[in-house]
Amino acid sequence: MSRFHEPQDPIFQRLNTSVEFDRRLWPQDIEQSRAHTKMLASRGIISAEDRDALLAGLDQVAGELEPGGGFRIDADDEDIHMAIERRLTEIVGPVGGRLHTARSRNDQVVTDLAMYTRERSTETQNAISALMATLLERAEEHLDWAMPGYTHLQRAQPVYLSHHLLAYFWMLQRDRERFAFAEAQTASLPLGSGALAGVNFDTDRGMVARELGFSSVAPTSSSTTWARRRHAPRTSRAWAPSWCSGAAPSSASASCLTRGARHLRSCRRRRTLTRRSCCVRRRPGWWAIWPPSTASCTRCR
Repeated sequence: MSRFHEPQDPIFQRLNTSVEFDRRLWPQDIEQSRAHTKMLASRGIISAEDRDALLAGLDQVAGELEPGGGFRIDADDEDIHMAIERRLTEIVGPVGGRLHTARSRNDQVVTDLAMYTRERSTETQNAISALMATLLERAEEHLDWAMPGYTHLQRAQPVYLSHHLLAYFWMLQRDRERFAFAEAQTASLPLGSGALAGVNFDTDRGMVARELGFSSVAPTSSSTTWARRRHAPRTSRAWAPSWCSGAAPSSASASCLTRGARHLRSCRRRRTLTRRSCCVRRRPGWWAIWPPSTASCTRCR
């Protein structure tokens, strides 16, 4: 229950709302809620009547969330999970609140993110495989087409066009392996971990895992709920392969921070900081590493 009696300031409300970009998780949230409802009924935690009412209400919410379905986002809906639960309660009444039994927002969100990452990773691997097949076909059609090879933007050794095309084939293979790794990291079901240390109900996590396509259940609750932040880089990988990572904040931040760390090490090693040495400065956008400044770096003085 909230400790504040006054309504939220509009500026804070906008800051605290994520529904505009996590709305894409609604299919996973609906699917997870269906599986959770069936499990609660099978364990006798809710009645069969409540199960049927919740499943029917979730079907109606899903129809409204489809394009053109007219789903309404209220100002108090912080995220898509809250919006779905609010709309479900409007449809089925107080029974809608029982959907959250034996479930925390923490493990609910992590499960949605794991399902989303798994699905996007699988789709992207399939798309990459199709592109690799096309490149292989073009390479086979141009086995003996000579072309100049380039290094440092200058013509170097002559190569065949097939050789050039297969370079991209193997780049994509490495990207496909990265997505396969991201998919493998989502194999364990987080749901059932609760907010931090499990739930106070005799649930059947194995049933939910089978229903949602997970190969196992997460063995520990704490690290699972902490994974709300751990899934972020995986989701970034699912949206931006390495061949377009120059525009992705996650990849840009990693490279820039690595470069900044090298600079700081060199400054400490020399014990002096000249204008040519690097000083890492923070600007709006924490991943931005800017050119060396003329001022001394306080960490290297």
